[in-house]
Amino acid sequence: MSSLPNANDEIVSPLLSQIAEDFQVRMSSQLSDQVRDGSTYKGAFTGRIAVDQLAIVLDTSDRQLALLIGRSLNAQGLFSDVKKERNLFEDSEEIYQFGVGMKEGNTPEQSQQKLESGSVNGVWTLLTKCYSASCNESRGSGLYKCYSCICPRGATVEQRSRY
Repeated sequence: MSSLPNANDEIVSPLLSQIAEDFQVRMSSQLSDQVRDGSTYKGAFTGRIAVDQLAIVLDTSDRQLALLIGRSLNAQGLFSDVKKERNLFEDSEEIYQFGVGMKEGNTPEQSQQKLESGSVNGVWTLLTKCYSASCNESRGSGLYKCYSCICPRGATVEQRSRY
């Protein structure tokens, strides 16, 4: 289960382009030579490091949330498995490299090419605030109850039927 921010918490940008930019900046100091199946890959990183850095960017302890967002960035081509075989896995044995622009030794500014081309885009709705006027997300009970069917953090249909 995802640990979503409370109404009083500062919300991390739900824009995948912003998350990707922040992720690349954090990763610029994490790139190194990695070995897989006897081959050395320059400017690479492990799946565990990627999830660690995404969790920091997202300011969350929910590694599953960081992994899901990482897989979304992976699916949009920001980075890929060195063998082009797998999605992102939180594993120190899995090796990944950034696509065009982000290479070992490049500055974060040089790495903006991929992001500025618009190749990474989207909104992660679970990171957005509710836009329904009837949302009662500020309740102090700790139990989140929004009855709007459009609330990105609201209860499921099954949970709503219990109210």
